[in-house]
Amino acid sequence: HLGDTWEAKDLLERALIIQERICGYDHSVVANTLLNLGGIYLDLGDPIKAKTVCERALQILEHNYGPKHHQVAKTLMNLG
Repeated sequence: HLGDTWEAKDLLERALIIQERICGYDHSVVANTLLNLGGIYLDLGDPIKAKTVCERALQILEHNYGPKHHQVAKTLMNLG
């Protein structure tokens, strides 16, 4: 919200590495960071990268919560 999208991307990418190392690649906190990163990639004009990270988040959420969870539905809406 402060206007430095590149810094936000860098910080989220750093956080993602730490979360993956500490929590594991399929933890819900990793999915949340991936969704935030997807939004940043959209802001930076890279919809392909945004789609890729959001699809990974969707896989994690479906694995953790099942296909009918509200977080899965919200992620599907964002991908749409």
